Amino acid sequence: MRLKKICLVIVVSMFFAMGAYSGGIEEVSKDPRFAEAQGSYLKGVEFEERGDNEFRSRPGKAQRQYETAEDYYTIAIFKYKELGTEYGVDMSKDIDICEKRNRQLHVKTGKARRKANKVH
Repeated sequence: MRLKKICLVIVVSMFFAMGAYSGGIEEVSKDPRFAEAQGSYLKGVEFEERGDNEFRSRPGKAQRQYETAEDYYTIAIFKYKELGTEYGVDMSKDIDICEKRNRQLHVKTGKARRKANKVH
């Protein structure tokens, strides 16, 4: 389990070092104690981007990608709250970032659902 967390921290660090999440995507804390929450956040970003890429041509698939991203953001929020309490660290900034993305994503999910229903 420890090795898995270390690997996740390395991957997260590499993404940020490469600048993969610049340009409008807010960074969450890089504290290695929160690697699990960070990983969920990054998976949410990944699925949200997949949904954005599918939206025009395959809105039904975009909707599923967005719903998966929402799940990952929700998990990240839960983990930030849980681990923040456990370690006595204020993670409100990271939680706010995830909640904001989740709210925005909820709108995208609704648009994709409506567009998919028009196609069928």
